[in-house]
Amino acid sequence: MKLRNLRYFLKEAIKSLIKNRMMSVASILTVASCIFIITLYYCIAQNINYFLEQLENTMGLSIILDEDLSADDVNRLYNIILTMDNVRSVKYINEEEALERFAESLGDDSEIIEALQNDNPLRRSFEIELRSNRAQKDIIVKLEALADEGVANIRHTVELIDVFISINNVVSIISGVFTLCLGLISIVIIMNTIKLTVNSRRFEIGIMKYVGATNWFIRWPFVIEGVLIGLIGSAIPVGLCVLGYDRATEWVYSFPLLESLGEFISGRSLFSVLSPVAVTVGMLMGSLGSIISMRKHLQV
Repeated sequence: MKLRNLRYFLKEAIKSLIKNRMMSVASILTVASCIFIITLYYCIAQNINYFLEQLENTMGLSIILDEDLSADDVNRLYNIILTMDNVRSVKYINEEEALERFAESLGDDSEIIEALQNDNPLRRSFEIELRSNRAQKDIIVKLEALADEGVANIRHTVELIDVFISINNVVSIISGVFTLCLGLISIVIIMNTIKLTVNSRRFEIGIMKYVGATNWFIRWPFVIEGVLIGLIGSAIPVGLCVLGYDRATEWVYSFPLLESLGEFISGRSLFSVLSPVAVTVGMLMGSLGSIISMRKHLQV
């Protein structure tokens, strides 16, 4: 494509956007709504997955051992658990280590620690690190079957993980439905916008064909118009999300009950991937609407 032609196509596309500004604004706002939902879902889904990863590191699975379990029995149980599917590692915690951890959690309460050192009530345990916390339910069932082998109690976070997974699934379904509907609406509105331009320039297009203009020379201004609609419509929500993401996370942390959620993904790492993808999707929606409209209404 020659630079002179590109200038002409761009000029015609901008002229058409201004001339049919009501339909252009409607198209831009619809695309913006669609891209905003995609962006919002992506942010929520990625942070939920990030929370689950943090849970894997900080809120894993642990089991309390029977008091009368011998060293050989402990070693045998250790090997059984280590060979289970989805188990990454198993760490043995004796009574002294358990008391040290408890002391660290109490801080300056030295009198309580001194009293416990003479009669330590804490028991031996295994800390189990899983390859994915989504496998906790299956592992818990297998551990419960080892009650006769010395498993006295199981501590897990399966309820909390189920909450995150359920939220993720609900957000995925709702966002997918809204995105599909708004995407189709965006394409239809863009098609109507392009159709108005085609109808207003039908006489001019006939002259261009008569003097030998190629089909793509006639099509390009409409394609660029659709791309501009998609570009503007996607840039608006992405820009708003980039500016508002950090403020939104700070607002969430302002609630005492939500402070323990964990860290959010940084806006820089999140939008370095999301921004170009969202803008590309918006431009594809705009160009698709233009191409479909021309195939249906433009006799070239």
